Parts: sequence; structure tokens; C-alpha cells
Amino acid sequence: MICRKCGSHIPEGQSVCQNCGMEVEKTVSAVVPSGAQGKQAQIFTPDPRLSQSQPISPAGRATNVGVQTKKGVNLKILIPCLCSAVALALIIVVVVLLAGRDVRRFERALQTGNQSEVRMMYTKVSMQSSKAKKKRKYDTCIYDYLQAHYDEVRELTFAENTNAENMESELTDFQNENGYEMVSGIADLQNLASKSSTLLTRIEEMYTSKNSYISAVRLSEQANENEELYLQAVNALSQMDPEDAMYESGQALIETETQNYLNAVCGRVDTYLAQEDFTSAKELLLKAQEKLPNNAVVSEKINQVMNSAAEKYAKQADTYFHEGDIDAAIGNIQVALQFAPENGDYQSRLENYQLYIPRPLYISENMLSVQRHISGSAYLDTEEYMTANTGDTLPNCIRFHQGSRGTVNSCSVTYNLGGKYDAISGVWARSQECKSQDGYEYFEVYGDGKLLYTSPRIGRDVLPQSVSCTVSGVQTLTVVFKGETNEWDCDSILSDFVARKTVS
Repeated sequence: MICRKCGSHIPEGQSVCQNCGMEVEKTVSAVVPSGAQGKQAQIFTPDPRLSQSQPISPAGRATNVGVQTKKGVNLKILIPCLCSAVALALIIVVVVLLAGRDVRRFERALQTGNQSEVRMMYTKVSMQSSKAKKKRKYDTCIYDYLQAHYDEVRELTFAENTNAENMESELTDFQNENGYEMVSGIADLQNLASKSSTLLTRIEEMYTSKNSYISAVRLSEQANENEELYLQAVNALSQMDPEDAMYESGQALIETETQNYLNAVCGRVDTYLAQEDFTSAKELLLKAQEKLPNNAVVSEKINQVMNSAAEKYAKQADTYFHEGDIDAAIGNIQVALQFAPENGDYQSRLENYQLYIPRPLYISENMLSVQRHISGSAYLDTEEYMTANTGDTLPNCIRFHQGSRGTVNSCSVTYNLGGKYDAISGVWARSQECKSQDGYEYFEVYGDGKLLYTSPRIGRDVLPQSVSCTVSGVQTLTVVFKGETNEWDCDSILSDFVARKTVS
């Protein structure tokens, strides 16, 4: 092996020239031409005039085979590698530029409102899994577009004192000028990124907030003291989004409309009070309290109405009581308690009035005992109605029936009054069927065994008689019916027989 630098012989197996230290790349066997077989291959020595850095050709000329850098890098290998790297870089740049061109085209379609192109391009990448990276870039473009639209609609405000019609027109113009149709088109795209879907929802909520404000202004314009419309305006304003630039204005308008509502309610309540229609006033205020719980104005007005109504009915109850109309007195004080249920004075009055309720002695349940046939053949029973000898119909009747003639007939009924009542009263009459019969009937009243009263006698052609007697302090009351007739089966009537406490 010959060193290509100094031409010295290098023994087989050596990797470095022992003369000059040149590293041996590969061993190249000398090729002997076929016509020179048997002849020794000619070996050329280098020309000492040549630079030791140049290899020597067989003809003795310097060649450029295997040019080395100072560090020993072969330029024939380096240059092709560099060319390949440059070519690959150019390919990558071209691919990136081509991809960027599609993204810019998509952005331009969004900004110019070209819905069909946006739909076509987005659908294409959505349907191909290999286009996932490009779809993500399109999703970013969409999100940025929606975010910009959301910011614009959020910051949209209406000038103070603008009417609802002009506000609505401004909102429509805003939508036309700021790509609302594109936003609607984006909402129809399939496989939209979740963050964009969320932003679409927020955009619609923001538009709803604007429309709520407009609706409230319109309702206020139409209200004209109609409390329901004011309340609807308040409800509309409560739907506004806190991120809306108009939110603070909405809160201020809520206070205004609430006050308008209260003024309208109080005005109608005052009208009801002037008409003494306390029930309608109460119903209206309770409704207002339900809509505006814990509102001081409503609570104060309710108290005013309740107290006024309660005082009115309590006064009427007292008047009826002293006139002796206990039922009317009780009815009015019960109404007063409906308006002022916590009023202890009204409750005491009711309990006192109830003591004056007449006790119906004609009801069998209130009879302690009934004794028949004390003498002769007689009995007592009750009838809802009976006809007197005058032809008048008498209600709530105790019938005294005599079943034998020519003898005194007698029977009795006993009551437990418990000392609560001052008087008993009723109507004593002969029945229509017996008006022409001879004979007589009467009754005696005993209080705790003592005779207190004897009724008038009734008989042929005797008109009905009002009867009463004092029973103050009586615990046990006994009424004994007596009569004698010359006919069989004679009836007499004690109608509306009651015990009552006398109003002093």
C-alpha cells in the first residue's frame, strides 16, 4: 500500500503512514491490465516539487481527489448533504405557506361574511381526520371572530332617554354592521369546538340582555299607571346579564319601575279604601307583597289597610251588638280579625259576643230530658215548620200534642242553662188543624224547681202570642206543658224557643 501523501510504502494492516502520519482511508489493490500479466505493476513515486498536500497521479500530475478540510471533513460528502437540507427546508416552507394560505382564506371569508365559503371549508376539514390540524386552526379563527363579536355586543350601549323603538332600530343596525348573520351561520356548523359553542351561547345571552332592557323601556312607556306593566318591566330587567355594559343602567331602571309599580298599587289601594272595599285592597297588597317580598313600602301600606279595615269592622260589630243583633256583631268582629288576626282586643270581643248567641231550645240535642204523659195522653216532638191558626208558617217548632179528651194532659222538657242566660223567649200558638177545637193549652216555666212564669192560655180563635221570661242565674230550666180538650188529637206550637243573654 502506498501513502497518497508522501508516496511511502505502508505495510499491510497499518492504518497510519509511519513516514508522514497520514491516515490511511482504504487499501486499493493495483489493477493489472490483462495484457500485462506476469509483469510487475509500475509504482510511481511523487514528484518532490509538488506540494505534500496534493496527491500524485500515476502520470505525475497533482489531482483534486478526496479534498479535505483542516479538520478532515470530505467536502464531496458535505456539499450534497447541505443541498439536501436546503431542499427539504424549501419544501417545508412551501408546505407551510400553502397551509397558511388556506387559513388566511378562511379568515377572510369570516371577515367578509362569506357564509358559504366558511361552511364549505370548515365542513371539508371536519370530514377528514387527516385535516385535524387545519381544523384546529379554523376553530381558532372562529373563536377569535366570535370573541370579537361578543366584546362588541357586550359594550353596546343606548343613549339615555332613548325610546324603545329607537333602541330596537340601533340594535338591528348593529347586528347588520357587525356580522350577526355570520354568527348565526357559525352556529349551524357541525363539529364546532366546544369553546366556540360556549361563546355562541354567551353571545345569544348578551343579545337577550339587550332585548330585556328594550322590552322594559317599552313596557314602562305603555304602563300609564298600570301596576302589572310596571311589574313586567321589573321582571324583564332582572333578566339582564351582569357583564352587559347596560347592566348598571338596568339596575337603576329597576328601582324606577319598582317605585312606579308601588305608586300605582298604592293609588288603587287608596281608591278601594275610599270605597271601603278593604277586601280588594288587601288582595292587591298581598299580591304586591308576594312580588316584592320584604319591601318596606308594601309592608307599611298593608299595615295601614289592615288596621283601617279592622277598625271599621270592629266599630260596626260594636254597634250591632248594642242593637241586640248578635249575629251581625259576631260577623263583623270576625272580619276585623281577618284583617288584624293578632289583635287581642278583637278576639276578646268575639268571645264575649258569642256568649250572647241565643241557645236554641227547640233542638233535641239541647234538651236535657223529655217527660211524656205526666197526666193524660200527651207528648212533645220537634218540627222544622208548622202552620199556625192564622195561616202563618212558624219555624223551629216544639209541638205539644194532646191525645185524649176530657182530661188534663201534661208533659215536660228540661234544659241545662248553667246560669249563662238572662231570658227565654218564643212564640206560643194553636195549630191550623186545631184552630176550631174547644179547650186550652198553656205552659209553666220552672227555674231550679221554682215557678218563674206561666204562659197565656191559647185555644179557639186565640192568636199566636210572644212569650218570654227572665232566667238569670238559672242552672236547670224545666218547661211543663198542660192542656185540656174536648176533641182528640189537638196540637199547640212553641216556635223559636231560645235562651239568650241580654245586652246591658
